[in-house]
Amino acid sequence: MDNKKVPLLQSIGAKMIIFCLIMLVIPITLVGTISYQTAKSETDALIEKDLKHSVQFAVQMAGLFQRSVEEGIMTLDEAQEMMREMLLGPKQADGTRPINRNIDLGENGYFFVLDTQGTFLAHPLMEGENTWDKQSSDGIYYIQDMIEKGVNGGGFTYYVWPLPDQSKEALKVSYSLLMPEWGWVFGAGSYMQDYNGGQERILESVWITLALCI
Repeated sequence: MDNKKVPLLQSIGAKMIIFCLIMLVIPITLVGTISYQTAKSETDALIEKDLKHSVQFAVQMAGLFQRSVEEGIMTLDEAQEMMREMLLGPKQADGTRPINRNIDLGENGYFFVLDTQGTFLAHPLMEGENTWDKQSSDGIYYIQDMIEKGVNGGGFTYYVWPLPDQSKEALKVSYSLLMPEWGWVFGAGSYMQDYNGGQERILESVWITLALCI
């Protein structure tokens, strides 16, 4: 073989390898990105739907308790405490309440109740505390936002908050809705990452597939 042809063949071979790599990388990346974004969109919608329906159901249950109060079956205090215990659990000696694990709101999700002045009427750790001026590290006055959304027909509040027993923060979402008869703003919140396992596995699979193809 002519020695002059060797560099030419090597150059053509290198170009073919590069071309093949591009033809592999672009489709895999596009499919992976689209799959990830689709999964993320559907998961976000599922989280919002789950939280919203859970809070609406809690408000309806409180309405049934209120009806029992009006019929003289129980006192208002008894009805409200029963509601707290249903959402969370019995109050402990240290003032805390357990998170009701029979209610699935994600690994770290739970119900809570606020009055319109920002005091927690039901909460695993902060029951009785006024948190009106609480602000997240991303600048959101999340308690005020929850109350405003709840009073105005219900809505979602997004903010970053430290993970349990960690300094690391993550995005959290809550849905809140007012029950006018009691003046209670019912809420339920959860970390977005509690629902995002499927998305992360899709992204990992894309990178592994891409690496193997290369």
